[in-house]
Amino acid sequence: MENEPDGQNLLRTEAESQLALARPPEEPVRSAEELLHELQVHQIELEMQNDELRRAQIAMEESRDRYVDLYEFAPVGYLTLNNAGLIAEANLTGAKLLGMERRKLLYRRFEHFVVPQDRERWNRLFMGLIKHDRQQNCEMELRRDDGAFIHVRLDFLRGASDADTPLVRIAITDISERIGLLLESTAEGIYAIDDNGCCIIANPACARFLGYASPRELIGRDMHRLMHYRHQDGRDYPADACPVDQVVRSGKPLHRCEDLFWRADGSSFPVELSASPMRHENAIIGAVVSFVDITERKRSKQALRNALEDLREKEALLRIITDNTPDPIYVMGIDSRALMVNPATLRVIGKTEQEVLGKTDAEIFDDPAVGQALMENDRRVMESGVSQAIEETVISSQGTRTFLSIKTPYRDAGGKVIGIVGISHDITERKEAEQAMYDANQRKDEFLSMLAHELRNPLVPIRNAAHVLGLLELEEPKIKWARELIERQVTHLTRMVDDLLDVSRIARGKIVLQKEAVGLAALVEQVMESARPLAESKGHQLTVRVPGQAVWLEGDPVRLTQVLFNLLDNAIKYTPEGGQIELDARMAGREIEIGVRDNGAGIPPGLLPRVFDLFQQDQRTLDRAQGGLGIGLTLVQRLVGMHGGRVEAHSKGPGQGSTFTVWLPVGPAPSEPPAHEARDTGSPAAGLRVLVVDDDHAVADSTAVLLDLEGYGVRIAHDGHEALALIPEFRPQVVLLDIGLKGMNGFETAKRLRALPEGRDLYLVALTGYGDAESKARALSSGCDHFLVKPVGGSALRKLLAENMQNRSK
Repeated sequence: MENEPDGQNLLRTEAESQLALARPPEEPVRSAEELLHELQVHQIELEMQNDELRRAQIAMEESRDRYVDLYEFAPVGYLTLNNAGLIAEANLTGAKLLGMERRKLLYRRFEHFVVPQDRERWNRLFMGLIKHDRQQNCEMELRRDDGAFIHVRLDFLRGASDADTPLVRIAITDISERIGLLLESTAEGIYAIDDNGCCIIANPACARFLGYASPRELIGRDMHRLMHYRHQDGRDYPADACPVDQVVRSGKPLHRCEDLFWRADGSSFPVELSASPMRHENAIIGAVVSFVDITERKRSKQALRNALEDLREKEALLRIITDNTPDPIYVMGIDSRALMVNPATLRVIGKTEQEVLGKTDAEIFDDPAVGQALMENDRRVMESGVSQAIEETVISSQGTRTFLSIKTPYRDAGGKVIGIVGISHDITERKEAEQAMYDANQRKDEFLSMLAHELRNPLVPIRNAAHVLGLLELEEPKIKWARELIERQVTHLTRMVDDLLDVSRIARGKIVLQKEAVGLAALVEQVMESARPLAESKGHQLTVRVPGQAVWLEGDPVRLTQVLFNLLDNAIKYTPEGGQIELDARMAGREIEIGVRDNGAGIPPGLLPRVFDLFQQDQRTLDRAQGGLGIGLTLVQRLVGMHGGRVEAHSKGPGQGSTFTVWLPVGPAPSEPPAHEARDTGSPAAGLRVLVVDDDHAVADSTAVLLDLEGYGVRIAHDGHEALALIPEFRPQVVLLDIGLKGMNGFETAKRLRALPEGRDLYLVALTGYGDAESKARALSSGCDHFLVKPVGGSALRKLLAENMQNRSK
C-alpha cells in the first residue's frame, strides 16, 4: 500500500469517504479495495455502452448510404415538384429518364417535358393534386431533352416541406418498351385520342393500315380529319357521323362496328373497329380504338354470297329438274326413313308428301314385303359404301312396275354414310320388250329346230335312195353321176342345216365343247377327205402343208373339223374354177398357225371389217353363184374363240384372193396314243334283226330297203304302239327309233321298250332331226344307247351296227 501512487491513494481515500457518507449507519464500512473494484466495473460498462453507440452510429450511416444508393439508382425515377411545377429534387434515374444532368434539371418546369397533346391533361392532374392532396396515377408520353419520346407511368404523392410549402413527389416508370412491345406485336391497328380527337398514341399496324410510314406521323394529328367519313366526292359527313366521336361523347364502348376508313393517298378500305372511352376522375378524356382491315373478309363474304346465290340458283335448277323429271328421285336416311322425295316418286307411290316423309318403305307401301325388299337394298348400299344398280319390283299406283334403281351412299362432311340417294327409272316396257325378244328368240329357235327336223326328214330317203343305187352297182354312167350328185347335194344341204342350228346354239350358249387331245395331222386329213371332192369338182388345185413333228391340240375334234372345213369351203366357193387353194399349218411359239389362202374373188375393203358378221356376204347377183347362208365364217370365229384362239381375214381387194389365218393354243401330248378306229369291214353277218320305227313312211321304207340290201333282217313300225307289239313277235336286236313320233313320242317309246322282258338287251339307237343337246340328253336318259342326227350316212350306220355285232359276239 505504501508503494501505490499518490493518485490512486487519493482516489481510494475519496471513494472511502463517499461510501462512508452514503452507507447507512447500520452497514459496515467497506474497504477501499471493494470500492475500487466496483468503480472498475462501472468503468467497463460505460466503455461497452460507448462501443454499442459507435456501432449503432456506423450502422445508421451505412443504412443511410444504402438508402441514398437505392434512391439514386432505383429503376424508377423520383422527382419532387414545388407548387409552381418546378423540379426541386430528382434522383439520378429521374434525370436519366429525362435525358439531362441532375444539376441542369433542377428548377426546370416538368410541363416542358410533357408532349403538347398531353399538357392540358397534365396541368389538370397537377392542380388537382395540389388542391385536393390525393394520390393519383396516369400514363402519358414525355419528350426527353434529346428529343426522344418515352411512354411513362406517373405515380403522384403530395408531401409538405418545413415551411408548409406544398410539394409533389412523382415516381416515373418507363413503360415505353412494354407498351411498344404490346402495340407492335398486335396485328390490329390501335390508336388513342384525347377528347379533342387528337392522336396521342398509335401502333405500327395503325400507321401501316392508314398509309403512313411511322406512328410518329400520326401523333398530335386530328384523327377526325384523317378518319372521318367522307362522301365519294370528298365532302365530309357531319361530325356526329363518326362512331368514335360518339364513344367520347356518350362514354359507351363500341364493339365490332364496320366502317369505311380513308388512307393517306385517298383510297378507302373497310374495317371492323372497337372503341372504349378513357376516363379520369369520372371524366371522359378520350378513347382507345382498335381496328382490323376486313377487305379480304368482305371479299370472302362477297364470294360466299355469290357462291350462295349460285348455290340457290343451282338448287332452284335442281328443284326444277327433280320436280319435272319422270324418274323418282329420293333420299333415305340411315334409319331408312324418307328425307326427300320428288313429285315423280309420289306419283308412283300414289301418296302425298306428308304421307311419305319420315316413314320407311315398309310403312309407305301397302305390301310390306315390297317395302322390306326395298329397305334391304338400301341397307346393302349403306353397308358397302358403294353405288349399286338394282332392279326392283314395285306395286305402284299404276300396277306392278319394274325399276332400275341407281342407289348411292349419302355422306356427311366427315365422310360417314348417313343414308342413300336414289334415282329409279321405269324399265317395265324394256323388260317386257326383252321378254318379248326372248320369247321371239325361243320361237325362232323352236322354228329353226322344227325346220331342221322337217328338212332332215326328206333328206333321209334321198340319201338312202342314193345308197341303194350304189349298192345295186349299176354300171350305167348316168345313174352313177346322178347318185354322186345326189349324195353331194344332200351332204351340202345337211351342212347348211347344221351350221344354221349351230349359230343359234352358240348365240344361246347351248354348245358345250367335248375337249380331248386332237392330232393336227389326223384333223387335217379328216377335213381333206370332205373338202377334196368339192375342190376337184371345180378344178381347183388343193395344196396342204403341215409340220413334220406331231402337234396336238386340246379341243373338240368335231368343232375343229367344222372350223377348217368351213374355211376351205369358203375358199372353194369364192375361187373361180381352176384356182389354187393352200392350207398351210406351222408353229408360232406356243400356238399353231393355220392359214387358208386362195387366189379367188378377194374381199372388198368395206366388207373386210364385217366379214365375220352373221349373214354377211359380198353383193349377191341373181345367179347366186357362190351360194351359202353367210354363216360359215361366223361359226369359224365363234368356235375358234371358244377354243381360246383367234382368227383374222386379209385381202388386198377384189380379184386378189384372200387369206384366213387361225391361231390355236397347242395342247400337251396324250399320255396314251388314241386307239385307231375300226375300218368298215362291210356288212355284218346275215340275220341281225333291225326294227325301224318312224312315222315318215318314206324314211322308214328307204331305210328298210337300204338295210335289206346290206343283209339285215328288217321290220317297220310307224308308231310306238306298233313297235311295242312287234317286239315279242320279231324279237329285234337293234331298234332304230325316231324321236319325233306322233302320239307316243320316241322318249316314252324307249322307256316302254326297256320295260319289256325282251327290251333289256335291245340296242336302242335314237334317230331324229332334232340335233340339240337337250334332245340327246333326254334320249339317253330314256334308255337309248346311241343318238344319231338325220340324215345318217350309210357308212356311219354300217359302222354302228358292226360295232354292235362285235360287242354281242364277245
